Amino acid sequence: MKKLVFILPIVLFCFSSYARDWQRIYIPEAQCGDGSPYYVYIDYKNTKKMTIEFMGGGACWDYESCYGKDTRTKLNPIKKWPLFSVISSGYKILSPVHDHSMIYFPYCTGDVHSGDHVARYDGKAVNHKGFTNVQKAISYIQSENFFDFYQLNELILTGASAGAIGAVVHTQTLQNYVSSQTKLRLIADSPGLHFGKTFWHKFSSSLLRDFERSFMGIGLSIDRNDGLVAKQLPQVCRALRQWRVGIMQSTYDLVMSRSFGEISPWKHRKLVLGPEGVLAQTQYTDNCKAWVHDSIAHTFMLVPITSWFKSKGISAMRFFKNIMQ
Repeated sequence: MKKLVFILPIVLFCFSSYARDWQRIYIPEAQCGDGSPYYVYIDYKNTKKMTIEFMGGGACWDYESCYGKDTRTKLNPIKKWPLFSVISSGYKILSPVHDHSMIYFPYCTGDVHSGDHVARYDGKAVNHKGFTNVQKAISYIQSENFFDFYQLNELILTGASAGAIGAVVHTQTLQNYVSSQTKLRLIADSPGLHFGKTFWHKFSSSLLRDFERSFMGIGLSIDRNDGLVAKQLPQVCRALRQWRVGIMQSTYDLVMSRSFGEISPWKHRKLVLGPEGVLAQTQYTDNCKAWVHDSIAHTFMLVPITSWFKSKGISAMRFFKNIMQ
């Protein structure tokens, strides 16, 4: 029997990125879910290579999941210097992008970096402003000359869990700022994509409208009575034809099945490996590849041990590097 490893989605990253010189940049008019000012982190290492990482950490859709005993995410800013992933650690021995400049997008809006409205759950306000926060941040960084995206030879977007969804969604945001000659790479670590038929029912109509608008740019439509998003990957890959795309996913992913997907881990595995799952749906796409690990792990590039998990002889780290190349 294969070794089963469980990594929580909102795991606090285990590395302080001492190898990077992070600068905190407050983004005008951008807010976290609780109304606090929103900021990003940027580190300058290379004018020609940039990696952007989107932080993960669940999602919320009502009072209980946002503020109650069943809280599924954080709506307040990360304090001081956060703990970063393997990718943004800056250590050559760990990170394949250690020599890239980086932008790190914290996550504090409960909307998988895809929302654009203020909700009220039992009278409590939540700024689901993740989508516009990213748009404002990129525009501000460019206009204030923090970084010139147009000069890039290579741009990588990545993230884990909710951050993986954010990375996919904001391919279109970043594509507006780069040259047609820029090499574009996307590595989505455990975005889920295999949910139950009632998955979308828990979200408010306003949040669903936000998702529909932000997903439209990547060729993805929402069927509110079907959570099997993976079957739309061929059209997403066509929409992202300028990108080389890699998707990592585990079969029994407890987080994306039980915690959010409204299905059992065993049903999740059946969907992942089925004819409409991520492997089958990327098999014949030129620019999209999938890597699937047969375990209950959730995310692979946040900590070293899971970054070296292997599937068919290829580690998650090697898969990341293959997509980079």
